[in-house]
Amino acid sequence: NSKVKMGCSVSSALYFRVKNAEDFSAVSLKNKVREIIESDIPLLRKTVPTSEAIEMFRKKGQLDKTNLLSYRPLPTVDLYCHDEFFDYFYGEMAPTTAHLKSWDILDAP
Repeated sequence: NSKVKMGCSVSSALYFRVKNAEDFSAVSLKNKVREIIESDIPLLRKTVPTSEAIEMFRKKGQLDKTNLLSYRPLPTVDLYCHDEFFDYFYGEMAPTTAHLKSWDILDAP
């Protein structure tokens, strides 16, 4: 039942709020991110027809992505995936999670 609300981004920082998460803490999130990075998970790029990507995101209820991709003039789009999770990222993605070297998670005062 928890929700994450993205706020603004400044430079390379992202600001968000977590609501309705009884066991959430910045420390536990930081530990989980560290674990994911150290697992060196491959992030595979897959080229699919744009129409297929739009339909996939529509079925998942991700209408922001369907709207974004509906303006794409090219017949294909690159999606990044791990197992059954697919997402769209504009630009190049690191090939594995271990490529993330500089990061931090801070708790708001």
